[in-house]
Amino acid sequence: MGVAGIGVLATVFGALLVLWLTFQHVPAWYQPVQLDPEESRDARADAIGMGDWISGKMVDREPFEVVLHDWSITRWLAALPVLWPEFEESVPAGLSDGAVKFDDGRILAGAHYEQQGWRLIINLAVTAEIADGGDHLMLKLETVRGGSLPVPKTVVRALLEPLVDRSRRIQSVDDLFDGVKIDNYFTWPNGDRLFRIDSIHIQDGDLRIGVVPL
Repeated sequence: MGVAGIGVLATVFGALLVLWLTFQHVPAWYQPVQLDPEESRDARADAIGMGDWISGKMVDREPFEVVLHDWSITRWLAALPVLWPEFEESVPAGLSDGAVKFDDGRILAGAHYEQQGWRLIINLAVTAEIADGGDHLMLKLETVRGGSLPVPKTVVRALLEPLVDRSRRIQSVDDLFDGVKIDNYFTWPNGDRLFRIDSIHIQDGDLRIGVVPL
């Protein structure tokens, strides 16, 4: 093999190496947690306490604000097998170690994905805002990446379609990329209390949701 051929092989190898490293990249914000049994119980108590607090506010029938911290949500995700025994049957196959980050108007979510020999961090960015004078919520899936590379939509569909199929408000995965308008009218399960969302703010690790009981 001549010098030119060696140079071509070196270039191809270097490109493949860069591609592989980019695909294996772990976003700095992705920080899942592992909980021991006592920590899982604490996370469960925290989640139940938040639910009870919201239920009490619904009964009061006065506007209030729910503040969710990304580190709390990440702990709840780690404790889901304890909180929700059917959890593993309800998520796409191959996903584990979920983590969430609230930052600069976006909800960042990631998980370890392992399937057919592939191992990578699937991570996505979602925006949520009030639309049409408060009549709707607009949800938009901005990006889905494997490491630092965009994930093909065919793969995204395979991952998210089981969740979309169980949704009564979202028709298809493609709709998520275009932006989905959802009627701003919800039912809190404890007591079947009706409510709407008045405001959404995402910044500095916090998701702040203004709630108006109806």
